[in-house]
Amino acid sequence: MRLSLRTKILLLIFGIVASLGLFLLGAITLLAYGEADRVIRKDVQTAGSVLAQLLDAHGAAFKDKCALLAKQPRLRYLYNPNKADIVDEATVADSLGEWARQIDADAMLLTDADGKLIGATDETHAAHTDCTGEKGVANALQGTPWKGVITRKGQLMLAVSVPVVDGYSHIVQMTLTAYSRIDANVALSLKKALGSDVAFVLNGRQMGASLPLPSYLPTPQGTPVIVTLGQKRYFALY
Repeated sequence: MRLSLRTKILLLIFGIVASLGLFLLGAITLLAYGEADRVIRKDVQTAGSVLAQLLDAHGAAFKDKCALLAKQPRLRYLYNPNKADIVDEATVADSLGEWARQIDADAMLLTDADGKLIGATDETHAAHTDCTGEKGVANALQGTPWKGVITRKGQLMLAVSVPVVDGYSHIVQMTLTAYSRIDANVALSLKKALGSDVAFVLNGRQMGASLPLPSYLPTPQGTPVIVTLGQKRYFALY
């Protein structure tokens, strides 16, 4: 889908979760300011809607892959609730790493029925760390799959969490969480769908873009304003 703009548009999408903004930067032309304002506002809404749909579809597919992994018998061999003190963390990490590659995840995390860490593919948490503060883990412990956009280790992530349940009692025994970075690669994919350049920003910090941009970007609110990026000037709207 290409956006129907009357001017050349450089689009930067910073939406989806709290503290992210939605930006659209329009190249300055001889158009009347009021017309530029109207066009920019209209296409911010259009682009935001398309972006939300794309990420929602990607998140749903990602969650389905994670749910299939949660049903694998091998997963239950990694952790026995009756022998919780006997866990081979290296084996757990290796297995999670293998599964992460299978579903194109950048990281994975496994907790017990109390939300305590069993193992992970990175060193974000120490063993037995309480992970119930993560919204996905908290939902999975209640038996409800979850997906959403979060920040992890200073990066934007699409995260999915699913419960690992006993096949007979249907009691939650573990939770499995997978993470996929929202970075320049995602921005490039969205550019193909939107027909405009895309960038993700968190609190003014650029987290990934389909074109070279400064590390920090302005976040004007309410009315389009003129900003300078590199040697080019643009209309910007938050």
